Amino acid sequence: MTNAETEDDELERIRRRKMADMGKSIASPQLPGDGKPMHLGSVEQFKDLIDNHQETPIIIDFWAEWCGPCRMLAPVFERLAAEYKGRAIFLKVNSDEMTSLAQYFRVSSIPDVVLVHRKEVKAVWIGLRPFDFYKSELDKYLGSVGS
Repeated sequence: MTNAETEDDELERIRRRKMADMGKSIASPQLPGDGKPMHLGSVEQFKDLIDNHQETPIIIDFWAEWCGPCRMLAPVFERLAAEYKGRAIFLKVNSDEMTSLAQYFRVSSIPDVVLVHRKEVKAVWIGLRPFDFYKSELDKYLGSVGS
């Protein structure tokens, strides 16, 4: 084998790896949170996310420190965020700290999970639900919008 053949083989291997990496980045675009729930710090941060990611479903978990069911939902929400990485944005909103946002979404009981897409509320799930419930609902919704 000549040096030219060895170099050609090496270039082909590098090309294939680059193409595979490009395919992964296209299939799974990086979204805010990158597969983890983001804790919102301000209403302005929320507005920026809604404005800049209108075509991406946003799932919001309204919670509070003192809420036992909210603490039980946390690992479920984290698992959902990982499962839908690149397809949805997952936000956590402390309803005691961000009362104006909780009022805007008419949160009266927590945990309260809200699905927002294209600046509209598409679904609201109040109370603690199992992972499979949320997964089923999100799969139905994402399938209906072709995401």
